Amino acid sequence: MMRYIGMGKVYSSEECKSGLQSILKKYSKGSHSGHWAVFDKGAYVGKALLLPWDNAVDFELGYGVFPEFQKMGYGLAIGQKMLDLAILDGHEHLIATVHRKNKGSIKILKRLGFKYKKKARKYGRVKDLYEWKI
Repeated sequence: MMRYIGMGKVYSSEECKSGLQSILKKYSKGSHSGHWAVFDKGAYVGKALLLPWDNAVDFELGYGVFPEFQKMGYGLAIGQKMLDLAILDGHEHLIATVHRKNKGSIKILKRLGFKYKKKARKYGRVKDLYEWKI
């Protein structure tokens, strides 16, 4: 999952769980922004986020599904849920970044109504930036 995220380092499920615990301590209540752990029937299937982008104006929607749960509809379901929560929080514009080779995630973003905007640099890597508007 991490091949296309952040610096591209592949983390084990245990490293992801540990990192998530750290993030959860920082979670702010009162909105749906933050990092989310995604479970289905007790199984930890992935993660999601809704966070301010680097420019502190836009909000970024993100998601990731662990390899053993990919191609089972979780990515689309997680993305749709995060989009719904962003709308509840009053967001009318969102962005998402994706590595150009991550065809599955690009397909999900397009199904959610995101449109390609430009190339963007994040964590030292060039990614495609997609945007969503009401």
